[in-house]
Amino acid sequence: MLGPATDLSFVDEARKKFVTESAYLDDRPGAPLRFLAEANLTQIVRREERNVDAKEVRAQLNAGIRRIFEGKTLEAVCFPGGPHDVADEAGESRPKLVVVSYDAVWLEGTVDRVPELIKRIYSHKGSDGSALRLCRNNVVFVAADDSRREEMRDKVRRRLALREIKKPERLKELADHQQDKVREWADRSETDEAVSIQQCYRHVFYPSRNRIGESGIDLAHTAIDVASTSDRPGAGQKQVIRVLRDLGKLRLPDDEPDSPAYVRDRTPLRKGEMTTRALRNEFRRDPSLPILVGDEVFVQGVRTGVEQGDYVYRSGELLYGPGDPSAKIRIDEQSTVLTMAYAKNKGVWPRPGKKPEEPEETEGGAGGDQGAPGTDATDQEGASDGPGDPSVRPFEAEAPFREAVVRVWEQARGKGCRRIEKLDIRVFEADEALRVMSVVGSDADPVKEFLQSQMRAATSTSLEVRYELAFHPGLTTDEDGPKMVLERLSRFVSGSTVVSATGTEEG
Repeated sequence: MLGPATDLSFVDEARKKFVTESAYLDDRPGAPLRFLAEANLTQIVRREERNVDAKEVRAQLNAGIRRIFEGKTLEAVCFPGGPHDVADEAGESRPKLVVVSYDAVWLEGTVDRVPELIKRIYSHKGSDGSALRLCRNNVVFVAADDSRREEMRDKVRRRLALREIKKPERLKELADHQQDKVREWADRSETDEAVSIQQCYRHVFYPSRNRIGESGIDLAHTAIDVASTSDRPGAGQKQVIRVLRDLGKLRLPDDEPDSPAYVRDRTPLRKGEMTTRALRNEFRRDPSLPILVGDEVFVQGVRTGVEQGDYVYRSGELLYGPGDPSAKIRIDEQSTVLTMAYAKNKGVWPRPGKKPEEPEETEGGAGGDQGAPGTDATDQEGASDGPGDPSVRPFEAEAPFREAVVRVWEQARGKGCRRIEKLDIRVFEADEALRVMSVVGSDADPVKEFLQSQMRAATSTSLEVRYELAFHPGLTTDEDGPKMVLERLSRFVSGSTVVSATGTEEG
């Protein structure tokens, strides 16, 4: 179809799309555009994709995400269920890159608030999530874009299908030109999978005083440009590092330190004196400071401050000030940094009397780039069919609330169930469990008030609440099935939960 305003380039674009997607087009090299009676390679791959199990897709995708975001610079923590999965460490630990599950948190359109799960992990720590996190400037989050989640799954499904077709017993059933094409597609599928993961995980939340909207929490947001995510397939951690360095938030060992005066004025050092360990830990705690990878930049910052006349360094009998030979900077409780004004006021500098013998000049600093390996959340799948009525089947998943609901529906569809009749939700985090009661109904208000009073009076608390929800005639297990549950409850529950469901095969 043509018209006066039609852009003729669409003709060639349509032809290329037709050649790519047609299931019965002759796919031999150089063949004219004509149809065949038997399915071509495109149709063969599509059929194999439909046979790939959803659990296998999830396992392959999760493994790919872990592989792409692991690295030596940041400590990757994949798919945490709550604050308890992300340690709050000072000392030698690397900054943490928290990769949030694509089924637990996903971003749509403009980001004007911090997702609840990210907020809880950033603010709290420990098994019950009640203690406040101290090293808040030592953790960065990366989350999925909703518009690219399904494409990410499709790429994984295609890779698994091609892997199956590429097996020798399957490959010999194809024509020679089709065998060559399968090998080519299979080799390219690994790169396509990596690119799709990096394009999906493009939302980065990092510590900053420039808060998102009215969130009330010291986290800022940036989105990685989709084009740049394809530059280095398989190097997801490096793309996060790049965007943080561009923002001036991350310092690598070979970077220049911040101005000594800037550090002095934004830390307790402005009062006059701090131990080097306490000052180093301020970079792990204060969101207004940069995140340091290793201790090299910190050590260089102290040395620069001494050379410029802003600091005096003292460790045991050693006093290191402007004009002195370079000395080794130790990060411990016995070594201190003094501001020049404080050192002069206390008579520490200029050093009184005879100048003591200086130690042999050395370079370098304490620290390094060591850290515990990332903790991967265990991916657990649901239970098998239970006894009794074979048309009624139980399913279960333990994960952050959104992910757990999605996985239960996924299991139900995989077993051929048509409807979910009963939902059992176990909530382990006390404040979330109490908030859900406001949705359940007014009958629960007395229970909520009683529990709140008991928890306020207790020295330590641990609360597990179980909700049983029944639906008549049941919720459908199609793609839109979980929406009603998530819309009503995901505002109140985001942490680790166990979601169980009873499904039926009846329509």
